[in-house]
Amino acid sequence: MQTAVFYSAQKFSLSFFMLNSLRLMVGSLSSSLIVLAFWGMAGHLSAQDMPLFRVNHETACVPASIHISPIFGGGDAYTWDFGNGQASFSTQPGLVTYQEPGVYTISLSVTAAQGQRMLNRIEVISIPGNWWEPVDNVPDLYAKVKDEAGNVLFSSSTVTANPSGGPVSLPVAGLVRNQAYTVQVWDSDLIGNNDFLGEVQIDGGMEQGTATNGSLSLAFGSVPAEEQYYYELEVEVGIPTIVLDNGYLRVTFPPEGPGISYRWYLDGDQLPNLTTAAIAPQGNGFYTVRVVGLSCTATSTPFEYNALVGLEEVEGETAIRVYPNPTTSALFISGDCPSGARAELYNALGGHVRAQPLGTPPGLASLNLGGLAPGLYVLKLLDREGQILTVKQVVKQ
Repeated sequence: MQTAVFYSAQKFSLSFFMLNSLRLMVGSLSSSLIVLAFWGMAGHLSAQDMPLFRVNHETACVPASIHISPIFGGGDAYTWDFGNGQASFSTQPGLVTYQEPGVYTISLSVTAAQGQRMLNRIEVISIPGNWWEPVDNVPDLYAKVKDEAGNVLFSSSTVTANPSGGPVSLPVAGLVRNQAYTVQVWDSDLIGNNDFLGEVQIDGGMEQGTATNGSLSLAFGSVPAEEQYYYELEVEVGIPTIVLDNGYLRVTFPPEGPGISYRWYLDGDQLPNLTTAAIAPQGNGFYTVRVVGLSCTATSTPFEYNALVGLEEVEGETAIRVYPNPTTSALFISGDCPSGARAELYNALGGHVRAQPLGTPPGLASLNLGGLAPGLYVLKLLDREGQILTVKQVVKQ
């Protein structure tokens, strides 16, 4: 779960982006579309309870182009810090490019003008019938707030609900002044164009009120704006990275997710039918992976895999013999083994394949390698407490 920091001149809080819907019961009204934007009532959404901007990707590969979209509009001044030495005072910063791997903190500080108010709720009571939803027959409602010049200052979140069953609250937060604003209501569609449901005029200086335009109606209200609003989030930028994990080659960056594809290569040659984030090694050599997704189109740095790397022999203080080595069938283990000791056999990828108690000293034990594929194995001899007595590399012929 992502954690974000919100701050204002009057209060500080932590939020987990949980926007609670508030239903306001309205008395008998006409069947025309009514949108209620309530200000100043207890329990209403505030700018401190929602992000002030969003990004298209929170993880991306270098060079990364992160698109930043403000949510909290209408402010008097905007100060952006992108965490990469760049800053902006624009209301719409657009694309920001990150050339080096790292974790970057993007922050926004919004200053309100004197006398501004915050529109923090739009509630849809009814809508006209010029919308179409082929799957569930339920509209996906959202609203846009425009200034007198026709510029979109901010939009609400989208809520899937039909106000014929009761008021539908659209979470929204933005700053308004003592002037006229246009509120448009839309139905979002996955197929084709969004359905425009109409618009009405509201007075940004009013504490609350209603407006009607044909089959579209609004009721609205606000709270006094705080002096400043602050929000920050982190984005991680990197390159595809391969690690050896429990015997498998695995891509650890970017994180696995829908829409990501993988193409693996060994010494420059593509490995057919290997298209997952983790694969079993196909032999010694240099591995690379090409990752293609919405936030990443890049090739990893080469990863050298050698089945012998890391399989170092360890000689303990106890005199123990392991023979014959190489062997075609069985290994014999003799020497001063403590009571309760055991032998464990692993393949070159770290998989556990055999286990055998060694008995009491000066015992002689055997470990059957029958049925195992030829190749390199690692034999670990452990005492009763699991402490390593010795480690041997053995070869099955």
